[in-house]
Amino acid sequence: MMIKSRAGLLGFVLAVSAAAIVLGSGADFLTVRYGLPAHGPVHVVTTVLVCALPISWFVGARLMQLNRLKDQLEITSRYDRLTGLLNRPAFMDMLAELPPRTGAVALLDVDFFKRVNDTHGHFVGDKVLAHVARCLSQACRPGDMICRFGGEEFAVLFADAGVEMAQRLAADMVRSVAESALSVEGHSHHLTISLGYALAGDGIDPAQALQSADLALYRAKAQGRNRAVAAWDAEPPQVIRPAA
Repeated sequence: MMIKSRAGLLGFVLAVSAAAIVLGSGADFLTVRYGLPAHGPVHVVTTVLVCALPISWFVGARLMQLNRLKDQLEITSRYDRLTGLLNRPAFMDMLAELPPRTGAVALLDVDFFKRVNDTHGHFVGDKVLAHVARCLSQACRPGDMICRFGGEEFAVLFADAGVEMAQRLAADMVRSVAESALSVEGHSHHLTISLGYALAGDGIDPAQALQSADLALYRAKAQGRNRAVAAWDAEPPQVIRPAA
């Protein structure tokens, strides 16, 4: 039974109590109607039913706790704790379930993020990732999906976006991060991102679109970072990715 709030708990208790009253009244009627012993089986049933209120409250409260725990576990399994964004498995599942349509996927990461961690520590690094996640979310439209893909890398689905819309949204994301200000413990950090994007949908496999976006991301880095590069702009250079 799905009990997720105090209102639901109250409704459960009232329903059980109402059933207990009806059954108890019926038991009393049978006792009088047929002259059954006052302390016989019917009386025992009535006594048990009188206890329905505290019992139903206890059971309902436990069900509510279990349902809330289930919801928390679902959130934990689908969302990144640091940024509050979708995690990679949830993003890939949702991407695979989308109906065929025109859209674009983007892969991006924070420029020189390792330098931030090495210089200022992981506490500041976490603040940077959370800040970038907020900037990206503000640049997204309702219906777009964004996730923390891993480490300092993020992935975005621009839903129902053609070439021109994808170009505008990608540029908005790069600009949103570059123009934002992050101050941590009195130190100001100027952040930029590199972003690659590719069309998806209309028969294009999501994994293929992500691979094209990944190649475009490395082209963005090779061209100087702090920019968005489309997979269809030009043939990618021969870039050897570092070993995992």
